Amino acid sequence: MCRNDVVIVGAGPIGIELGVELQRRGIDFTIIEAGTVGATMQWWAPGTRFFSSPERIAIAGVPLVTANQDKATREEYLAYLRTVVGAFNLRIETCTRVIQARRTTDGFELVTQRSTHGVGGPAELTEQMATAEPRVRYARRLVLAIGDMHRPRMLGVPGENLPHVSHFLADPHTYFGSHVLIVGGKNSAVEAAIRCYRIGCDVTISYRGTRFDPDR
Repeated sequence: MCRNDVVIVGAGPIGIELGVELQRRGIDFTIIEAGTVGATMQWWAPGTRFFSSPERIAIAGVPLVTANQDKATREEYLAYLRTVVGAFNLRIETCTRVIQARRTTDGFELVTQRSTHGVGGPAELTEQMATAEPRVRYARRLVLAIGDMHRPRMLGVPGENLPHVSHFLADPHTYFGSHVLIVGGKNSAVEAAIRCYRIGCDVTISYRGTRFDPDR
């Protein structure tokens, strides 16, 4: 039977930074992650850049150094997270999904299961989740550091689950020479439209607003 003072669910920036702080204070903890470290960023299109500057997304007092101190790419930030995890030798159980959490008299009972991929992303819509029998563990405190960017905002319209419809931007090269319809008009949609246009796509944007927000 496995027991921890603290179980952190999610090995993104927040989960990792909290793990570092708990370690500094000598508190027993484990981080559980359904996929790999930074799983949400893993399925971003290659070369995707953050909108925030490096100092705003650095964690645990570890500087994020990029070429010319430009905004970090997906690849640079994933490498940075791996560096932080390695530098502090954090204990992370990857490919392990929490499928149930129940409060007990002295904490929480968690049911976990081995997983083929992280929460959200293209694999969530197509692949089987579980790869082993469930396991029960206990924690005095439970922290959910799962973020809110891992699931697409579905429209609820006919056809949105057809094979040629994607809710995530893949490598733009995938769409070379294609007619691409992008639904939305905020940061991600506009960035996707620009990147697809630049590699040779015929791009149309469908946006319910009357104009793009210049402040975004």
